[in-house]
Amino acid sequence: MDNRLPAYFQLSRYNITPQDVVRTVLHCDPGSIQTKAIVTPVWDVDVFASHLESMSEISKGVVYQWEYRGQLISFIR
Repeated sequence: MDNRLPAYFQLSRYNITPQDVVRTVLHCDPGSIQTKAIVTPVWDVDVFASHLESMSEISKGVVYQWEYRGQLISFIR
């Protein structure tokens, strides 16, 4: 995750890592976010529930892990 955020966030100036942002904003460990992810402020997790093989909540109401066609996907609200 290093160096993926734009420089204008100035995280290094305040000694804040991207991992710190994930822990603070999403309330979960950065390792629990999959490389394939859906980020949406609008859609509810229930919209997709009938299409998933499994679903677990990583961070209450914010981050979910889905299994869809054998692949793990993170859903972030």
